[in-house]
Amino acid sequence: MTPLNTSSHGFSLLELLLVIATGSILVFGILTIYRIADQNAQFDNAIELINTVKTTIIRMHTGVPAYTQGTNLEDRVIRSGSLTSKNSDGTNIITLFSNGSDSVVIDSTANTFDITFNNVPQNICIKLFTGYDFDTAGFDSFLYNSTVINNPTPIMANAQCSESASSNQLTWRFR
Repeated sequence: MTPLNTSSHGFSLLELLLVIATGSILVFGILTIYRIADQNAQFDNAIELINTVKTTIIRMHTGVPAYTQGTNLEDRVIRSGSLTSKNSDGTNIITLFSNGSDSVVIDSTANTFDITFNNVPQNICIKLFTGYDFDTAGFDSFLYNSTVINNPTPIMANAQCSESASSNQLTWRFR
């Protein structure tokens, strides 16, 4: 009886390439799912922030004939306890997106107040442009880079929202 040849020469090049290709596809799929989940979370956080700030400012001015005029309402909203420290970098500048260069500014006049998102990433800009229910949101007007937008559509959002986040400014005006 002759012994079986049990020596191994390792993996063939084809087997190795198949393992690498399969691993690459899996990693790409996981990263894509993570990116989509992160975008959805940023969108949800933006809508939540708009609603929280709106409610806080209206509550602070209940029974007062006019809104506090001027800028820097961010500090008052943060001190009211409506926003947690995760929304502020310690200098009372409200940030929201993961690009690190964004800011949220709250301005007011006697009759209106604005919530403005500066340096909005393109993907979030498009979602905010079209994903906020304009019929039930309770704001007076929506502005993109100081231009009033009526009935925004996905086509309009894709045309307006720039790849450069520093070019995207979204404002919600409330009465």
